[in-house]
Parts: sequence; structure tokens; C-alpha cells
Amino acid sequence: MAARWLSIIATNKNWRHEGKGVKTRYIAAALAALALTGFVTAQQEADNVAAYERAEIMLKRGQEAATLTCEGKDACDRAWQLTQVSVQQESGMTVRLATDTTIDI
Repeated sequence: MAARWLSIIATNKNWRHEGKGVKTRYIAAALAALALTGFVTAQQEADNVAAYERAEIMLKRGQEAATLTCEGKDACDRAWQLTQVSVQQESGMTVRLATDTTIDI
């Protein structure tokens, strides 16, 4: 929005010929637009940080809840294979890489 105001001011050919009061209003409007843009950006950044922190907490809880103890290599391999299928089905995304320790979607 601030860029739009500045663009309007920069492209307005008559702004130099208008009275001092009109120029002052243009400048005041541009400064107000810049100030509001900065405020919104700061609020958006705070919202993004809060969303990230919530996602990290949920991920940690999910990892803790997903802990599985299995007996023997065959049982663990089968559990890991089912985990890969479950991740793909629940996420709605394709598994890009699956190793014996990592599933990357």
C-alpha cells in the first residue's frame, strides 16, 4: 500500500504546481501509509513466530506420542514400513525419501 501511495506521488505531474497544503497532504498520506505498513508487518511477523512455535510444540508432542517399542528386527522393519504408509496417507503428500531413520515428504 505504501508503495502505491509513493507511486501516485511520484507519477503525479501536477503535484509540484499545487498549493503547499496539497503537497503537505500528499506527504502526510505517504508517511501514514509507510507507518501502517510497518505496523502490519511487525504484527504479521509476531503471528508467524507464534504459529511456528505452536507447530514445533505439536511436532514434539506428536513425536513423543509416536514412540514405539518393538521386539526383533522383523517387527521393527514392519512397524517402520507401516509408519511410512501412514505418513503418506495422512499427510496427503508423496514420501520423497525414506531411510531406516527418516521419512521426508
